[in-house]
Amino acid sequence: NPEKRTNKNEEWCKWIDNNWLVMGKAYYYKREFSDAKTRFEYVFKNYQADPIKFEAFLWQVKSYFEMGDNVNTVVYLEKLQDKMESQTDKAKVAAKKKEEAKKKKSKR
Repeated sequence: NPEKRTNKNEEWCKWIDNNWLVMGKAYYYKREFSDAKTRFEYVFKNYQADPIKFEAFLWQVKSYFEMGDNVNTVVYLEKLQDKMESQTDKAKVAAKKKEEAKKKKSKR
């Protein structure tokens, strides 16, 4: 109920992030790439805890590409690659720790 909100700037609809993403896609398909990019940036910056941020990030890269902004396209793809490598490294470390813990248990 919107009347019960304490912070008027707080979004109360659980689907609002999806709505922003859909609006960005609509602009993208209308070939209004600058407006689309703005919507995707908004989702990425304001919904950091939501996995939808990654989809918005990819659409943002597509928008830069369609606008002919190759510099930002490459920059954002490199950022994505760095994040993916970082996550892969973290997963490898976690797997190694898990394997070491498993070996310790089997020695007991």
